[in-house]
Amino acid sequence: MSLLTWTEEFYPKEARECVGSNLEMLEHSIRKWRGAIPANMGKHGLKHSAGPMVMDRENLSTFAFNCQTCALCQVYRMEDTVVQPDCTGCPLNEMFGEPCCYSSPDPYAVFVSTGNPQPMIEALTKCLEIETSLTEAKLNQQEKE
Repeated sequence: MSLLTWTEEFYPKEARECVGSNLEMLEHSIRKWRGAIPANMGKHGLKHSAGPMVMDRENLSTFAFNCQTCALCQVYRMEDTVVQPDCTGCPLNEMFGEPCCYSSPDPYAVFVSTGNPQPMIEALTKCLEIETSLTEAKLNQQEKE
């Protein structure tokens, strides 16, 4: 097991390939962050390293949990090389009222400092529930029209 097997299970598509609906981007993000659960990393021989990095214990390969590997950031934070620090439109930004990496509590900082992905998984899951409800409401409204 290795970083390669981990990516096959938890990050099979690059973030930039998942820039579609918020639902698709949230699902991609949740899958990636579930891969950071210690048991999931352990079964692939990975461990939390410094900051946002996870490391393959054998090959010393790394994977960064950052805006380059986040489908939501690909749409809402990055536009070419221009950083939009307010992340307007991102479901996490809408929920927290500010970017997830600047919010209080800051689920991203928890992972960076402790390796605990659970706050980010919970935040993304809540956003997915909200987006699912909004999508269903829109579909119901369209059916009525």
